[in-house]
Amino acid sequence: MIETELEALQKNEQWQLVLEAYQDQHEQIKQCDAESDGWLSRVTAVEGVKDKRLPRIHGKLIALDLLTFQLAGRPAGVRYQLTSLGKQLLTRLPNQVEWDDDQVEWDDGDLSGLAQSV
Repeated sequence: MIETELEALQKNEQWQLVLEAYQDQHEQIKQCDAESDGWLSRVTAVEGVKDKRLPRIHGKLIALDLLTFQLAGRPAGVRYQLTSLGKQLLTRLPNQVEWDDDQVEWDDGDLSGLAQSV
């Protein structure tokens, strides 16, 4: 199952960029606030990804269990977090640094086989 998600992620650079944006945001917050619960505000802009594509990319990443969300109170709204699988797959992509919890055009691709594995 992990190989299928990895292949989908490798074929969709924009998905990678969005996951990397969450990873970067997480690392920045952890540096400033070691007590952070790890939940992040929605990424609303990513270099290399058209803004109008972000909602659909978020949906795909959530469906593949690479990104998760929680409904918070009104002031915070929806918050996001990379899943364990999302973190693991990011480390398996070329030129990626290992995730440490402690410290372009759209291509839908063929995802028909993924629905069965999720």
